[in-house]
Amino acid sequence: GKTVYKIILSTGNNTFPYVNIYGDTIENNLTGCFMRGVKRDKAIAHIQSLCKKATRICIYDKYITKEGSERRNQENLNSVAALWPNKSLCIVYQDGHLKDSDVNFLKGKCVKWTFEKRFDIPEHHDRYLIIDDKIEIILTSGFSSLSGLTKEFTYIVRPVNKNRFE
Repeated sequence: GKTVYKIILSTGNNTFPYVNIYGDTIENNLTGCFMRGVKRDKAIAHIQSLCKKATRICIYDKYITKEGSERRNQENLNSVAALWPNKSLCIVYQDGHLKDSDVNFLKGKCVKWTFEKRFDIPEHHDRYLIIDDKIEIILTSGFSSLSGLTKEFTYIVRPVNKNRFE
């Protein structure tokens, strides 16, 4: 009760206030938080660095494009494409999250990118990038807030210990 986080680290106990350092639902992860109006350049550079050596990226964001706002959709897709390296890369996505026109738009950014449409990814609320099934980036307000400054933007980086997208 005297610590800032109100937890006790443990090697075997999972019952609160204990947090098991070898695996627990409460984790120690890397987080970036950007308030409204604050540029996201550092977050973009960080995510680009995490993606730099990737061979396979799973993108999960059912709101990445919306009907009726083509200009905004292209801005979101440009933001996503700017995160990925210009090299051979397999991009996995859930059916319905990207339209064929979105995939074609992204293919125009790098001819070495291939796209794999999946039909079996379980439904999730947050937006994700999974890099080589090793690193998971959770975007709490989506890719549109990565490029825009009108909303807060938070992202969480953590190692994948159980891939929720397989």
